[in-house]
Parts: sequence; C-alpha cells; structure tokens
Amino acid sequence: MEKSLFLVAALFWLIFAVSFHLDRSRYRNCYLLFAALVVTELFILSLLGDYSLGVTIILLAIIFLVILIVPVFLIMNGIVMFRRERHSPANLLSFVFGIVIGVGELATTIRNQRKIKNSISRVKA
Repeated sequence: MEKSLFLVAALFWLIFAVSFHLDRSRYRNCYLLFAALVVTELFILSLLGDYSLGVTIILLAIIFLVILIVPVFLIMNGIVMFRRERHSPANLLSFVFGIVIGVGELATTIRNQRKIKNSISRVKA
C-alpha cells in the first residue's frame, strides 16, 4: 500500500514540476500541487500508523492558521501596491479583498462563539 501511494505521489510531483517549469502562470498548477500534497499526506499518514491521528490534527491546525493569515497578506500586498503603483481602484483590489475576508472570518468566529454559548446554556438549564 505504501509503495503504491509513494509512486502516485511521485507521479503527481513530477507532473506538477514539469507543468510548472513549462508555464508558471497556468491555473492547472494549483490543482496539480494540491493533488500532490494530498497524496503525499496520505503516504506519510500510512507510514505513521498509530501517530496518524496526531499528525492529522496538527496538519488541520496548520491549514486553519494559514486560512486566518491570508487576509493579513492581502492587506499588506494592497498597501505595497498602493504605494508603488498608480492609485487606481484595480490596485486596491487585494486590500479590499483582505478587509472583506478578514471581516467575514471575524463575523463567522463571533457567530460560532455565540452558538456555542447558547447551546451550553441550554444544556445547563
């Protein structure tokens, strides 16, 4: 099982490397990288056996933190573009998207915390 997962992961990484080398701007590179990462993760988890649950939790936590950091980088990119480029609406897009995504993440977090508090208070009552 591990050998076949290793071969599939190696194949996806090879296809990604060739595609990325030929044309970096192709959108298919995102899909190929994602597939290579998923199969590589499955391969690593198959090797770990008993420790796979802990590694999975750590990887999910890292993914969650990356999702939370994205708005910060978008806002920073928007500020840099606004300073270095022309002051046009197109150059403010990453700044605006960063703010919108950040506000959306905050609103979702606040809403989920309220739901959790309400469900806890119903259980206690």
